[in-house]
Amino acid sequence: MSKPPVFTAEQVALLQAALEHIWSRMARLQGDLNDNAGNVATLLSLLVERGILTPEQFESAVEELTATAGLESGMRNLNKPRITDASISADILNGDVDAFRRRALAEEDDE
Repeated sequence: MSKPPVFTAEQVALLQAALEHIWSRMARLQGDLNDNAGNVATLLSLLVERGILTPEQFESAVEELTATAGLESGMRNLNKPRITDASISADILNGDVDAFRRRALAEEDDE
């Protein structure tokens, strides 16, 4: 005796679109974080190597950057009109399986 599918084809399409959106966003954020962290670490190490910063100043700079990075990023984005990830997720879960792809294309056009 065969069990009926757990999800309908429409539900599967919605879940696939939602997961695509989530994974893409996570990958982009992780890539940005890795790039930025690498750049900062390289610059600070270079300053220590050249004697411009002491190791203590290096530690202090890292702590300060860690504390303020999120705040500064948020301030830069205040005036940007953005579709939130929550609204895209809501659109997808309401049946708009192309919501994420449209936003990704719009962001590429803006750059």
